[in-house]
Amino acid sequence: VVTEIRYGVQEKARVHFRDGRNHEIAVDRIGAYISEKENPENTRQVARITVALPELRRFRGLKFVDTPGLESALSHNTQASLDWLPNVGFALVAVSVDPPLSQRDIDLLKSLYQYTPKVGILLTKADLLGKSELVEVMGFVHAQLAKNLPAAPPVFPYSTKPGFEQFRHALESTLVMTVL
Repeated sequence: VVTEIRYGVQEKARVHFRDGRNHEIAVDRIGAYISEKENPENTRQVARITVALPELRRFRGLKFVDTPGLESALSHNTQASLDWLPNVGFALVAVSVDPPLSQRDIDLLKSLYQYTPKVGILLTKADLLGKSELVEVMGFVHAQLAKNLPAAPPVFPYSTKPGFEQFRHALESTLVMTVL
């Protein structure tokens, strides 16, 4: 199920069903509607979930969208993502440093360029590498992107671990401000 996240004065989530009904739920109950475990093959017929969070005030005007993924092992998840693609304004694709950029990642990026020229790479788990290793991986990723795509997207190393906040700040200041 596609999940849209944006700024809101109050924290809330709303489930939008395919038949047009919708109702508000607690944010911590989203999993009951979007996870394969609690809603297998989307038997609850959820069209999308919208989430409003006060913490996203600095991103007012942006809508972050999490899709099930184009490379899902489950075809209905891939279809949900494909159905949403025409709405993409900017695609931020998460790619792990281990391994850095597979052929499947490149194929995914090529398909995204059909919908938007605005694409970026979030190079996750950057905390697993030392500084020189990260430089080497970034060079490899840039070279592969330049070789395989009409326009190589920017690459942003990223980690959610404490001590790597500079990655988040770099992403926010350069990428998100470009999208606004």
